[in-house]
Order: sequence, then structure tokens, then C-alpha cells
Amino acid sequence: MEHTVFIRRVPGYDEKVDRAVEELFAASPRAGALGPQTRALIKPNLLAKHPPDHGVTTHPAVVAACIRALQRRGVEHIVVADSPGGLYNPGMMRSIYQVSGLAQVCRELGVQAYDECAWAQREAQGKLVRRFELLNPVLEADFIVNVPKLKTHVMTG
Repeated sequence: MEHTVFIRRVPGYDEKVDRAVEELFAASPRAGALGPQTRALIKPNLLAKHPPDHGVTTHPAVVAACIRALQRRGVEHIVVADSPGGLYNPGMMRSIYQVSGLAQVCRELGVQAYDECAWAQREAQGKLVRRFELLNPVLEADFIVNVPKLKTHVMTG
């Protein structure tokens, strides 16, 4: 499987984000196969319960731009999901979505902010790791958009 990383620098969280995300989707060969039957997952970085201006989580404008890019391609089943550090349960997830601004984005754009916290195991053929625990939306997705927050703190290595 080929993996490609797409990056664009955008000076702010305005309409330029939508244009940059659209450029990235247009450059992706796999995005051309998206359609109504695609089950898409957007995986932001929801490290903890922080508002967008703290720069800890993926900004809601970026997630919204990804949702709109998928919707322009006809994708009807879109889920936003992550498993942040610390306590992981439905109440905490709803709180993180609310504070991060993603709850409002998901409501406005008609997509699911995944808070069920259900996972399953997937067998692997690794030498050291034989199984992974993955969120159900990851296992069900045909197309995953990973939208990490670029980090510059000491723990980034």
C-alpha cells in the first residue's frame, strides 16, 4: 500500500483553509474514487479538552474544510473520531468535542462526532505485535483523512 503525506501552509483559519484542503484532495489519486457509498473517517488530533485558540487540538476550520471536501465528492457517511490521551469514555469525548469546537462543526455539517468509544481487535502479522485495538470507525472506514495538529513542543522529539 502506498502512503502519501500532503501538506499545505495556510496563514490563518479563513476561506484559505478550504482552498488548501481542496488542493490536497485534488492531488490525491484515491480521492477520485470517493462517492456516496464511501465510509469516510476524519481523524483529528483531540489530545485533550482545549479550545481551538490553545493550539492543542486540530482546528475546527480544518476539520470543517475536510468534511466539505468529502461532501463535494458525494460522500454521505462521514465520521469524526479520535481516542485522546487520558480518560476515554463517551462523556469525556462529548466534552472534548464541545470545547474544541468540533461538536458545532459536526452539527452544522451533518456528520457524526464519534463518542461511543467502542473498539475491536485486529490481527496483525508483525514479529512483535500480533494484534491492535482500533476504534470501530477505523475498522469500518474505506477512506481515512488523518488531520494531525503540528506540534512543536519538547515531546515531539
